Amino acid sequence: MNQTRNSIILCASSVLFFVLIVVLYVYGFSWVKNENEYTSSLASQLTTETQQQDNERRLAQAIKDTDSDRTKLNSYFVTGDASVQFLGTIEGYGDASGAVAKFTSVDYDAKKNELTMLLHITGTFKNVYQTILMLEDAPYEFDFQQINFSRDVSQSGGDTTKKVVGAPMWDADINFALKSVSMTK
Repeated sequence: MNQTRNSIILCASSVLFFVLIVVLYVYGFSWVKNENEYTSSLASQLTTETQQQDNERRLAQAIKDTDSDRTKLNSYFVTGDASVQFLGTIEGYGDASGAVAKFTSVDYDAKKNELTMLLHITGTFKNVYQTILMLEDAPYEFDFQQINFSRDVSQSGGDTTKKVVGAPMWDADINFALKSVSMTK
């Protein structure tokens, strides 16, 4: 009986030890699983933060790299402050080509957000035409509405059959609008 009692105790101890081992295994497995999920979550968060920092660095570098381009691009928009300088630049096209260019009218249309201008150019046909070509090639968005050429008949006293010494003078009136306007300060 003593032997059966020892056997029962041994068997019961073995079963209890086995159950304890199974419980410890399940607990350890669930703990490792939870730690793995937590670690994965932290790794995902770290990856997201790293990507965000890389994107911010790339954006800052792109802003730095395009600074001169953005400054140049902004110079193509005429603001209220720079409109006088812009008009001087356009009149300077006449000087550069040997003609005389003067604005006779400048109006700002707030509805269309454009600057409507009438430019009068005087000079030889070649000089007047060169001024118009320079105006067309300018880095601004112009809408040319009307261009009128006429020979200056005042040189011949109104007689178009009379021979003029030297190159005849021409006049051009150009009605156009500047589309790239920002009149806010």
